Amino acid sequence: MPEVYPKNESSYTYVCVEKDGLTTFEVIGILKKELGIDFSDLNSEGLKDENAITTQIISVRKILSDRDVKRINKIYSVNKKSFSILNIIGHGKSPVQERMLHGNLFRLTIRDLANVWAKKFVEYCQSNRFVFTVNYYDNQRFGMAGGPYNTHLIGKALVEQKWKIALRELAKTKNEEIYGLMSKYNNGAESILRELNPKKLLFYVSSYNSYLWNNEVSKTLKKINGNNTVKYPFKNVGELYIPHGKGCLFSEIVSTSGYSFDVKNFISCKKQIDRNLFISTAVHTTKPMSDPLHKGKYMIDASFFLPTGSYATMFINQIFIKLKLS
Repeated sequence: MPEVYPKNESSYTYVCVEKDGLTTFEVIGILKKELGIDFSDLNSEGLKDENAITTQIISVRKILSDRDVKRINKIYSVNKKSFSILNIIGHGKSPVQERMLHGNLFRLTIRDLANVWAKKFVEYCQSNRFVFTVNYYDNQRFGMAGGPYNTHLIGKALVEQKWKIALRELAKTKNEEIYGLMSKYNNGAESILRELNPKKLLFYVSSYNSYLWNNEVSKTLKKINGNNTVKYPFKNVGELYIPHGKGCLFSEIVSTSGYSFDVKNFISCKKQIDRNLFISTAVHTTKPMSDPLHKGKYMIDASFFLPTGSYATMFINQIFIKLKLS
């Protein structure tokens, strides 16, 4: 987070928000509407999963009062899809920036497990001080639960300047903002796209970059490790190679060609995408417990820390894959 200053010397308010059932983009859209400011006045350190209770810091280019906080919380903390401003952290002269976040602490419950797999999971995490998995992007990067997983297709259309295709893919998401803009602009897909939150357009392009990186990593692992890899289908992501066995050769960083997107001029250009191939962390678990939501099954509570941009669901999924292959 940026340096904190006295309120009378500041232009920004830093707030900690908690959300459930909403994307970070939706929260920013709500704050824009309620505070009467522009998208450029709102920044977050990163994007948080829609289908989880998450907290994050957002900077607002406006000095907020306690009255502002109470008013917004009263409106948006009553439904299943909700968020609230937990508190004002402080004030400063600059916004928070992406990648200021070191990582995320996860506390989750893994349910509907047969007792044998619950025990194996706990034993594996207890016997391995550091658990290694491939740093693949998971399906949250390519869509949202209940909707199509096509954000990478929107990004692909944007970098190829195929505005009508991008708009068609956006319409599949059933985003109310899109339908409103389509009724406003009868002609010109590009005009409609230009009205969207610029950060959302950049997210779509990043989603396409993530798709390209996943596929490059999968090919690299297969090429280097051959028979010590297995192709595994990941829901809404595709078939990707996973290393198995005791030995695995790999590069620390995998690079692939991706794209940047100029939201002002609506043009793209090539850029190199670099990302760590593997992540490792310690996983702390409880003993297997009876799952009250699934008769005859078991559940485990697990907690761990991952660097920013890494996916807890993909991490857990790969642990179970290792167990099945062992």
